[in-house]
Amino acid sequence: MCMNCSKMKYAKHVVDCIAQGQTLVMEDVPLAALRDVIASLFDVTKSVVFAPLSPEQYATVCTGVFSVYAHHSSDPLAHRYQGLLPINPNSEWISLETMAMKAILTGNQAVLVAVLPHIDPTYHHSLFLREALQHHNTQAVHLLLPLSRMDDTAHFAVEVAARSGKPRFLDVFLPHADPTKMDYFLLRHAAHRYKEDVNSNAPTQTVKRDILRRVMERTNQICEERGGPWASLDVSALPLVRNIQHILADVATEVNLKHHLKEAVEQACVRSIRRKI
Repeated sequence: MCMNCSKMKYAKHVVDCIAQGQTLVMEDVPLAALRDVIASLFDVTKSVVFAPLSPEQYATVCTGVFSVYAHHSSDPLAHRYQGLLPINPNSEWISLETMAMKAILTGNQAVLVAVLPHIDPTYHHSLFLREALQHHNTQAVHLLLPLSRMDDTAHFAVEVAARSGKPRFLDVFLPHADPTKMDYFLLRHAAHRYKEDVNSNAPTQTVKRDILRRVMERTNQICEERGGPWASLDVSALPLVRNIQHILADVATEVNLKHHLKEAVEQACVRSIRRKI
């Protein structure tokens, strides 16, 4: 290896070795060169370094570089506790959390896969999963979900769904959320977002109505588990809902009707079975 090359040339040498299938002893790579490789991952002006790589080779480069950087950094705990600082190749260290965050925001799956073993996914109340949800990065959500804390993210995921009108994550997160908390915040939030769509005649109003209905059903389930009456049976008793009361009452009627219909069908089935016996 040419130890006197510029950092950028050295970085390209690292990549070329991997792209050509040559053996590269990553432990021999100077920390400064590793920093430059890492910075290059997100620097458009240096993207030519990675242009010839296939996705598999690119992932190999990322994994090798992050692994060695985490192992040989002059302050191995710096990336873990200093937070999400801007990337600066001239600094003494680079935040690996920053790498993960940028990978989530840019949809860079290979970088995220490579850096995950070297960070704490539960960092700052599972910030990475919340960012993936915020930006609707489905692949990142699937990667981070088993490594994060559900209690850090469930309410946020439901809030994002109600705000965006994209319910794709509700099946996963809504069963773990409690819409009765903070004066029924999730229920009120979903109702407000639906009302806004109705007022503006937005094309997502049907979807947001369905999201509100599902949040109402989850609210009823929580009330039932606690041995109390369903929230939808007396919407006027819910706190701070005056300006959205008619919206909630409308959806509550639908939820209650569906429940009564289900009960009627179940009772009819029982009676039918008894007659056959």
